[in-house]
Amino acid sequence: MGYIRSILVTVLLAYFSKQFYFWLVDMGVGVPYNNVYPGKCRIIPGVECGSEKIAVTSDGLAFITSGLRLLTSCNVKYVQGRLYLFDFSHPEKDAVQLEIYGQSQFDLKSFEPHGMDIYEVAETNLVQVYVVNHANHHESIEVFLYNRDAPHKIEHKETIRDEKFVCLNDVAVASENKFFATNCLKYCHVNFLFLVMEFLFHMKTANVLFYDNGNTKIIDDGGLLYNGIVLHNNHVLVASNGDGLMITYDRDENTNELSNRQQYFIGHHPDNIDINKETGEILIGTHKTTLPLLLATFNKSDLVGGTAIKVKLDRSLKKVEVEEILHDDGRKFVKGIASVVYYKGQYLFGSVFDKLGYCKVNND
Repeated sequence: MGYIRSILVTVLLAYFSKQFYFWLVDMGVGVPYNNVYPGKCRIIPGVECGSEKIAVTSDGLAFITSGLRLLTSCNVKYVQGRLYLFDFSHPEKDAVQLEIYGQSQFDLKSFEPHGMDIYEVAETNLVQVYVVNHANHHESIEVFLYNRDAPHKIEHKETIRDEKFVCLNDVAVASENKFFATNCLKYCHVNFLFLVMEFLFHMKTANVLFYDNGNTKIIDDGGLLYNGIVLHNNHVLVASNGDGLMITYDRDENTNELSNRQQYFIGHHPDNIDINKETGEILIGTHKTTLPLLLATFNKSDLVGGTAIKVKLDRSLKKVEVEEILHDDGRKFVKGIASVVYYKGQYLFGSVFDKLGYCKVNND
């Protein structure tokens, strides 16, 4: 019995030592880095306390959500959730806060925007903007309508709620009133203890759902902290933040059914996903380590780095290449990068609770 006990103890020590090592790396202990920038970079004035998600139109209008306002303490005038607009065609100008108007029952004071996607209405000046909202502990998708003829305003049109919206993170629009979305956790509004447990113990409670004009169905369940989601040709891509994976699905563009699930380890904690429409490269805002981000979230530190990567998949979706676009240690540029988008030689870098970054690519 003593011999068996020794073997068991040795195996358990080996297992937990390995897990403890990976936990230390995840916390940033001994992780080396170099600051990397894609070109000349600057902070875009007009955004102060979060630029969580960015979505860009075909003519270079970047819509931006202010993000989760309760993560860190901000100037009181920025507590209310906001939507911003930045024009890539005039990068010398500031980002503009959009004036929200429309339905009287929409509670602007409690608006807490998070994930977002856009749908350009063909042959019009109109853009539909679908925004994840966590107002008053209720999960919803808020639908707005932007008219290029009124460039500084946006109209609230509809609130979409469903019992399957339990902890929404991001949304990807397939067509008008049809979208995919991610629930990153399950117990956001049920029990705080359960919420902490599923986060700390990496419980696989995330899912992907599809909404179609009032009908919602879960199409992939049992994930770990699903975050950003994006449509790319006949594929759906999902960021699995908890285990550093990018997940792809084949999508039937007629039925929006998903199949052929594949996953790729990208070596970081992915946040939001976008596509470089010129090259097809996948752009992801990521967090190399979680401890600095958590400390900043609870206002215990002001120093948290930010990283963005681009991912290339071959046509067979078998081979993946990961390249770092940007890393900043939090001292010079943007802290906690949540999203990255590209338009004609220019990048925008959004953040969880910081400013909005802009870079002009070298040699472009």
